[in-house]
Amino acid sequence: IIFIFAASAQATPMLSIGDDPGTSGFTPRGSSNELLTPIYGSGDPRAGYYGSTVKLTESALVTFTFLGFEAGFDNDFNLNGTELFSTEDYGSNLVTGISDLAGPFLLPAGTILFSFDINNDSGSVANGFNPDDSNALGDINFFTSFDNDPTAMLGTSLIVFLDDSGAGPDDDHDDFAVRIQAAPVPEPATMIL
Repeated sequence: IIFIFAASAQATPMLSIGDDPGTSGFTPRGSSNELLTPIYGSGDPRAGYYGSTVKLTESALVTFTFLGFEAGFDNDFNLNGTELFSTEDYGSNLVTGISDLAGPFLLPAGTILFSFDINNDSGSVANGFNPDDSNALGDINFFTSFDNDPTAMLGTSLIVFLDDSGAGPDDDHDDFAVRIQAAPVPEPATMIL
């Protein structure tokens, strides 16, 4: 007789900004974010954090989903220096309803090494070096908001909203939106004879 036990995954790996949350606030400020309604069903200002660093509390399978953009610049999203998504692949300055997936990638605990390249690589912002633009200084930066609770600092799914500092700057954080989701790493089945 062979018994096979599939060990259940331990605690769900979590995305966290708790060590470096930045400043809580709302987006957009004084402008409109063209992605909020397609993503959340409402264009109301979204709570979240300026200047945060997105980390994993433990190793996890991480999936990235490109959700849309409103930008005249050619911007890219990279993981570990490899481009995953680009606005160049679309023929418009406003595209919503995108569901391009990349992953899952097995990533270690700690800071997730993602970045945005701005305007054909003339600028960039990297996770871990995200300016706290809560004072609307016009820095290239991203705003983080957890899906289930936008004021949370821990969860399994969040969205990073890029502000590429173009258009004035408009400070609306809809120049590129990427959902980051973490899932447990499955444990191998244990066989006992």
